[in-house]
Amino acid sequence: MLFCGNIHRFNYPSFRLTDRANMATHPAIQITGIKQPLKLVQVPTPEPQQNEVRVRIEWVPSAPLDVYQVDAGLMVQFPQGLGDSGVGTVVAIGPGVEHLRVGDQVFGFFFHNEKEKGQQIYVTAPEHLFGKVRVYYSSLNDISSATF
Repeated sequence: MLFCGNIHRFNYPSFRLTDRANMATHPAIQITGIKQPLKLVQVPTPEPQQNEVRVRIEWVPSAPLDVYQVDAGLMVQFPQGLGDSGVGTVVAIGPGVEHLRVGDQVFGFFFHNEKEKGQQIYVTAPEHLFGKVRVYYSSLNDISSATF
């Protein structure tokens, strides 16, 4: 993982199959206690359900809430994942998803449960918590000739 200020970029393998009932898992960062070191653990990779998408997280900020959770245990039930937002690519969609497709780049604000915590490889959350990242320039030439 590359740490750049308070921005984390994940470069882990996408997922692996474990020996335990062949359940797909992926790496996630968790806190285990107040002011304890962060742990890298394997967590289940759930299949998207009705109106849900699975996003491979590529960028996640550290928010002030993350600091308060680690340092003071604010709104935490240990062990718990961190992160409430991120940017990534849609890799799977559940039934009923209307606006997103596999391959779309998205950003989102999510935090309701462990499968939505941002500091993990995959986030599975309702489609309405994500927005598409629009790409307006197709090359560096477009950017250098753009008028702002």
